[in-house]
Amino acid sequence: MISSDSEAGIVFRAATSSVYYYATIGFASGRHRIVKHTGSSSDDVELATSGQQLRSLDSSNPSDRYHLEVSLSGPSIEIRLDGARIMTASDSAIVAGDVGLWASGATEFDDLKVSAPCLVGGGSSSSGCRDLFYQDECSFECRKGFDTSGTSTSICKDDGTLNQPDGAPQCNIRAPVALN
Repeated sequence: MISSDSEAGIVFRAATSSVYYYATIGFASGRHRIVKHTGSSSDDVELATSGQQLRSLDSSNPSDRYHLEVSLSGPSIEIRLDGARIMTASDSAIVAGDVGLWASGATEFDDLKVSAPCLVGGGSSSSGCRDLFYQDECSFECRKGFDTSGTSTSICKDDGTLNQPDGAPQCNIRAPVALN
């Protein structure tokens, strides 16, 4: 959650202190950006911009904040503000790194969360559940010759694990059919 009177945002995929992406929200200007930083500010590349005007914060209510979310999947970058998608970009120059906070003025950050994608193993199952993020849903099915037991659909939880109340799905080899 963020409260600011200037520009603030999230740094992500910070490979080094001078190579990273950041997403900023211009609270006063209404100008929002996804930027690739590769050295000095003169080398910054704006990958996406948006000009959405923001709602006014109630200064008498300390819990009135903006909720900023950055979602990454491969080269895809998605920015959401208060649950609404405001910008997307695609860039594969920086594939991994740390997370941080960015601000150009007085800013208050609260409740920073970093969620890892839900990753599940393949084995003998055919899984569409790779690179999932919080609240994504996936289903499992077994390859030909196997039967599925356990939950066949799961939802990614905020801790990066799958919600599987009946246990992880298993693919059991089918009993051979006797031919006479």
